[in-house]
Amino acid sequence: MEVGALSQCVVAALRNDHQIEVASVIITVHRGAVSHLQRERKASRGAALTEPDIDRLPIILAAPERVLLDTGTTRPSLLYVFDPIGTSRERGKIAVWLDFRDTLAIGEDRPATLITNSVRTAGYVSSSNLNDPRYVDLGGCAE
Repeated sequence: MEVGALSQCVVAALRNDHQIEVASVIITVHRGAVSHLQRERKASRGAALTEPDIDRLPIILAAPERVLLDTGTTRPSLLYVFDPIGTSRERGKIAVWLDFRDTLAIGEDRPATLITNSVRTAGYVSSSNLNDPRYVDLGGCAE
């Protein structure tokens, strides 16, 4: 399901400052990923997203507090940082994998590859967690 798009600012910052070209600006999320956001292991430590924040995914992705590039992974990823509701946790983060290749069945024998930017995980964290040097702020790209 489509839940947003990379802003022009994010696309330009990735290209100009980090030499990353994205194949698509579309941001998607799968039903399985939504279940992953609320999994029991995260919930037991208070890190699972609440229903109100899951319902706000398109709003959060359109107007995050900050957008960070995670340089500590082999797959380019963005973190969309937001102010959570319904929890006492300091910050929420949504991890979006860039240029995620997904295979879809479009007919009985016709799989198709779709390239989007995919919400893969999310959770609540302390603000200090976001100060890790592997995270590079794409300054000016928050709405």
